Amino acid sequence: RMYHRALTAALQSDANWLAVVPSVDAWLRELRFEEVVSMLQVAGYASLPLEPLASSVDPNENHRAIAALHGVGCGVMTTNFDVLIEQAVLLSRPSVSQLMYQADFSGKSVDPSSIAKLHGSFWRWGNGSWIDSRDSICASIEDVGAQYVR
Repeated sequence: RMYHRALTAALQSDANWLAVVPSVDAWLRELRFEEVVSMLQVAGYASLPLEPLASSVDPNENHRAIAALHGVGCGVMTTNFDVLIEQAVLLSRPSVSQLMYQADFSGKSVDPSSIAKLHGSFWRWGNGSWIDSRDSICASIEDVGAQYVR
């Protein structure tokens, strides 16, 4: 909040900027998640400032509904980093397959029963336990775009 006030004060001190730049509040409301991650990387964060949220530890009815659809053969693609859909799947079967690294999506060996994590995932299910997979996170505009530039 301190930075928000400082930026607002700086913008309000120059009338020329106010004519062209939207208010900080309006600007922040319109930011996409990928833009925020890009800005944090430009600001010098060595690793993504993303961590699993402690407030989201149990699957809700939406996750269970998606898991039920997955269980009858519907494909699942998500941009969520959490593993709540996977946890819901694991309530009814012993294992879950995920696609999260760029290599997982290439080639003819893609498992259609896998949950496709388009931006990566905090965790990967393997050998009966969760394995840290934050290195799969592809969240900034630059990271996502780099997948398509050859």
